[in-house]
Amino acid sequence: MTTDSTGPRPAAAASDQNDPAQLEAHIEATRADLAATVDALGEKLDVRSRARRRWQHTQQSLTDDQGRPTPQTQAAAAAAVATGCAVAALTLWRRNR
Repeated sequence: MTTDSTGPRPAAAASDQNDPAQLEAHIEATRADLAATVDALGEKLDVRSRARRRWQHTQQSLTDDQGRPTPQTQAAAAAAVATGCAVAALTLWRRNR
């Protein structure tokens, strides 16, 4: 048995590593893994693109196919406006009392 950084290996595996075709295949696999890792890290660090995609997803969930607000969105907006008006009216009423 031989030993490397990954642990003990049988002697047959050690001789396979000396095969140029095996080395090339291993190098290519390692490069592909590294490229995937770098791409994943780049995606995580690209805050602007992530925020843009999230905004687009939110827009799509709040609008129909023609870009108009859905009935649920309209109801939520109306409720928010009504709540804001009620809070403003209550505040003015308490100040004038």
